[in-house]
Parts: sequence; C-alpha cells; structure tokens
Amino acid sequence: MVCLLLLAVLVPTGCVLYFMNEAIGRERDAAARSISEAYGIQLRGVADNIDALWQRRSADLERVSESDSPAAWFERAVTGGLADAVICLAPDGTPLYPALPQAPAPDPTEHAPEWIAAREQERAGKFEAASQAYSAIAAKQHRGTGKGARSPGHDPVSGTSGSGGMPRSTPSSATSKPAVCCALPICRAA
Repeated sequence: MVCLLLLAVLVPTGCVLYFMNEAIGRERDAAARSISEAYGIQLRGVADNIDALWQRRSADLERVSESDSPAAWFERAVTGGLADAVICLAPDGTPLYPALPQAPAPDPTEHAPEWIAAREQERAGKFEAASQAYSAIAAKQHRGTGKGARSPGHDPVSGTSGSGGMPRSTPSSATSKPAVCCALPICRAA
C-alpha cells in the first residue's frame, strides 16, 4: 500500500516536472527567436544606414578626386571632413601622397681620390693638411664650373637640396592624378 501511495505521488510529480521543463524550453526558444527577429530588423536598418553613408562618402570622395594633384585631393578630403586620413595611390599601387621618403642619394665624393686623401688626413689628425686638401678641392670645383660645383643648398652626402635637407620630389608625382585613394572614415562619439 505504501508503494502504491508513493507511486501515486511520484508519477504525477514527474509528469508535471517533465511538462514544465518542456514548456520552459519552448518559451526560451520563442524568446530567442523574437529577440533575434527584433535585432535582425535593427541590424538591417543599421546596415542600410551604413550603406547609404558609404555611398554618399564615396560620391563625395569621387567628386573631390577630380582635383589636379594628389596633394590637393588629400587636402580637400581631410579639410572637407570626408576622412581623418587619406592615402592616394598610383595605378601600380605605390603611394603618391603622402609619399614615402626617398632614400638619400649615394655620396658622389666617396670614391674620388682627392676626397679620399683629404678624409684620410683628417682621420689621421693632420687637420691643417686636410684643410688645405679640402680648399684645393673647392678651388678646383669653383674653377671647373665658374660658380661652384653644386647648386646652393646642395648636400653632397645626403643628396638633398634646399632648406631642411628634404629629398627632392619628382615632378611626375606632384602633377599626376591619383588612381586609387583610400580614406579612413571620421569616427565621432555619440
């Protein structure tokens, strides 16, 4: 009799617990589906907004890219608020603006015998003899060109000219239009 009473209590309790577990699982699945659908709708809206933003940004960048030079393109894109950073590329993929720094030109005096002799005298501590050798080289170059062997501001060691020791730029990169320009978007906090 006790077994029958125990069975009468445990079987309905087990069935109730089983059906409650099934109901909870179905509710969990239904809630996950409704949340996924709600987020899916929001994500589609956000994706549409991002697509529209990039289409406008692309049209603005295309309009700006018809300028004369990569430097002007860069300036208009950045000052116009189209991007935080811009890299203008040539058709072969090399950066036009901002360009990579050029390697310094080789020292034209490195293998000249009179320069080698003057440097050796300087290294040996014979400063007066080295000074006379450098003076003779300068006088020889001055006589050879009538004004001087190099243009004013030319640095024979680094191969640079002008003030600040900046490498000479190639005129072709300053006047050619960019083939591809990459722009990083402006990110603003909400």
